[in-house]
Amino acid sequence: MRTSPDSRTSSRTRWRAQWRTPWPARLAVAVALLSAAALRAPTHAFPPGLYRDEAHYGLDGLATLVDGPRLWYAANNGREPLFIWLVGLSEWAMGPVAPTARLPLIAAVRLPALAASVVLVAAMYALGARLAGRRAGVIAAALTAVLPWATLLGRTGLRAGLLPAVLALSGAATLRGIDRRDGRWVAFGGALAGLSLYTYTAARALPVAVALAVALAITAPARATAARWLGAAALVALPLAVAMARTPGALVGRLAQVAVTGDGGSGASSSAVATDALIASFGRTAGLVFVAGDRIARHNIPFRPVFGPLAAALWLLGIVVACAWLRPTSTPRRRRAAALLLAATAAFALPTALAADAPHFLRAVGLMPALVGTAAVGGAALVGWAGGRWGTAGRTAAWALVALAVALEGRDIVHYDAALDAGRAADPLAERTVAVVAATDAEAHTVPTGAGALALPADAEAVALPTEAAAERLPERVRAVRARLVWPRAYHAFDGGATTLAREVNAALASGRHVWLDRRLRDGWASVPFLIPMDRVTLTDPYDPVLFGDGGGDGGGRDGGGVAFIVPYGLRLDEVWAKLPADGAELAFLQPIIERGDLAAQASPLSVRALGPRLPPELRPGAGATARFVNGPSLDGVAIGAGPPASGSAAARDAWPPWADAPGAVRVTTRWHIDGPPAVGDATLFIHVRDAAGNRVDTSVDAPLGHGVYPVGRWRTGDVVVDQRVLRLPPGAHGLPIVAGLYAGDPDAPLRRGDGAGDGVTVEIGRVP
Repeated sequence: MRTSPDSRTSSRTRWRAQWRTPWPARLAVAVALLSAAALRAPTHAFPPGLYRDEAHYGLDGLATLVDGPRLWYAANNGREPLFIWLVGLSEWAMGPVAPTARLPLIAAVRLPALAASVVLVAAMYALGARLAGRRAGVIAAALTAVLPWATLLGRTGLRAGLLPAVLALSGAATLRGIDRRDGRWVAFGGALAGLSLYTYTAARALPVAVALAVALAITAPARATAARWLGAAALVALPLAVAMARTPGALVGRLAQVAVTGDGGSGASSSAVATDALIASFGRTAGLVFVAGDRIARHNIPFRPVFGPLAAALWLLGIVVACAWLRPTSTPRRRRAAALLLAATAAFALPTALAADAPHFLRAVGLMPALVGTAAVGGAALVGWAGGRWGTAGRTAAWALVALAVALEGRDIVHYDAALDAGRAADPLAERTVAVVAATDAEAHTVPTGAGALALPADAEAVALPTEAAAERLPERVRAVRARLVWPRAYHAFDGGATTLAREVNAALASGRHVWLDRRLRDGWASVPFLIPMDRVTLTDPYDPVLFGDGGGDGGGRDGGGVAFIVPYGLRLDEVWAKLPADGAELAFLQPIIERGDLAAQASPLSVRALGPRLPPELRPGAGATARFVNGPSLDGVAIGAGPPASGSAAARDAWPPWADAPGAVRVTTRWHIDGPPAVGDATLFIHVRDAAGNRVDTSVDAPLGHGVYPVGRWRTGDVVVDQRVLRLPPGAHGLPIVAGLYAGDPDAPLRRGDGAGDGVTVEIGRVP
């Protein structure tokens, strides 16, 4: 289509007019962009690991660089391609990395999400300005920059982070084209809408949103405008649609897995149960804005609603304004804006309302532009109303209230970061949090009734609460331990244990050690094959009898030794240890790495590090406290130290990974043997630090001797077993006594000492350095 000189002049005039936007708006958007970049910078403690979905994207990105891009990635329940393409581009830009130094690849996976999150700030300004003018645009950009949900999404390498930015750009371009009757912008908006289907599964609610918006707008769009938008959207989406149609289960497979009925698509749930579950899910979804949000730390500050109180009030005001704009007497532009906001809110709430575990902030991610846009409309309306009623003073007061609402959103993420940093410094691997007690079964959705009487179990390390208001109603003792929950939630939500495992394996490989890796660690955690050079480790099955090599001089035989990372469950122990040296083995079992899934009640060992079958001198504790336990093993050596061992050998580094250098970390290594067949099948070792009054001051967890990999009942005469664990101690514990003992099954019935010395059940093995 040819353009007349007059139209070109008109376009240039409009461009110059836009460029003359008052400088306060430009300055505010620039500040919002800088704030967003600062809050999302990778220097923050969060997230502490690489979640399995992120690792899958990284693996697919590397495969894309080798095999070329695909339109559908089948791994991990099937994935849309756009984010993976960007990850592959990021990995290509980073260049090759050393085989045992792959941790920088984590940044490559997260960079596209960070960029999309910053782009979202600018896109929300454009969308807000189209919805309700420049004021709304500034408020939308500012809210997006500091909103905890948007901030945390910008720090994680999850493909859902692309959807809000693409939707906001699509909405802004479409409204611009309609307002100015510019078919090119309309087509561009449609193309972006089609592109959104390449980002995340929740984008499939887009057709519902479009249909609702057209229905709510009262006046139908011009046929040419609608045809141009739909044509562009369909043209862009067509390749993905063809690829999905050719892939069984791509369209509904994942949707059936997460359906709120919980039957995985089998139809096993009764209609009554399904209806009740659906009603409850819709209710929880309705409360995500200002009642309670997602409990998973990957997506949100656990249980925090989308908005704090003031921002939620702006959102409610925006809903009222949008409903008023739907009146037939409103201008077409206002009706379009209201229809867009209300339709997007209703449609993009469906992916989480129809799925289990609502409100789930990833499945609800398409809501973000609509919710922020609605709050921005409410804030702009408040400023305009106050200015019209009270002049400059009223306008200033309204802007101050809006600024306070934005500042409170930013304050929450800053406080959260501070808690994460403090938790990481005190307990890097979240080892203290084993038992996690919920204040109520519905902790994410209601403030507990009668919470003032809630007692904290003696063995609990943390308590989960839905809101700060609920926390204030709980006893002081409960509130004091609540802070400990922040770091463990984040650490375990991001598979921090698997990332720590990768660090330890790579450190062992870099030091020249031969590494055996339980095959289940590779198969169950995508971050393991992503961060570890799998061609340099030896995979072993739970029943593999050749755990430390076959003595063939491969560096892992009986003379060379090696390092094995073993899942301490499901082992066929008779076969695993069948080929240990007949004259006795020297085995060291080191501090396990722990993990806890989203639905698990407590943490459990992910893997145990074992060294053997011969140990270097620095891993054999010298003379120290000794004790023989009746019907159990004998203690014949102890080594206690703070910080890394003095020896710089590879074996010493294997035994003291960098994460153990945290403040208050004390390494306790004990050596054990048996003089004959033990009467107990297994024994739990407890190592405690006591103050002058006899009270425990450590936060260690009792664990089986040998960490459950080599039970005492299987020891043979001549075997030497070294057990190492790391105690976490508070400041001021120097010089306090460290005692050890054993029990078989019942901690209230410990094994007796053979000599009956002391209290008859414990032995003082040393003092805190």
